[in-house]
Amino acid sequence: MASGSITCITLALVLCGATLQPSRAADPAEPIRIGAVLPFSGGVELYGQQARLGLDLAAGEINAAGGILGRPVEVIYADDKTRPEPAAEAMRSLVEKDGVLAVVGSITSRNLNALVPLAES
Repeated sequence: MASGSITCITLALVLCGATLQPSRAADPAEPIRIGAVLPFSGGVELYGQQARLGLDLAAGEINAAGGILGRPVEVIYADDKTRPEPAAEAMRSLVEKDGVLAVVGSITSRNLNALVPLAES
């Protein structure tokens, strides 16, 4: 699970790599925030819990190795409640309120389909 989570975090960071250029980087102590929209309620919470464990493990390994460009990685979680509408609201909140650089998730296809238009805008 950890290697898959590291791949997710790495892919998310590659997709938004322009914001990680050293000349544009924030304070080195400022974490790189990655959002994760996962089911923590609504019937498939076991999958969300397992994904969280993997993402936490991956972030811990990345941070133990010095982070990304010297900045720690912080994963901020949001519950999609296994429904499309809460998934979309969770993603909006992660981007607008929490200022995440990238978002990983969701696990179910219905919820993922609700996130795609937001990611494209």
